[in-house]
Amino acid sequence: MSSSILGGMEEDYEELESMGLIKINRESVQWSAAMTPLGNQYLGHD
Repeated sequence: MSSSILGGMEEDYEELESMGLIKINRESVQWSAAMTPLGNQYLGHD
């Protein structure tokens, strides 16, 4: 699962990334975030 990071939400996404729940793709102009296995487990989608 992946989604675009909306403007102004970068800090929230960076916090989730520091927790290991998502991985931010910073290689494109529009950053996106993808769930990690730990993030899926956290949400109960394992």
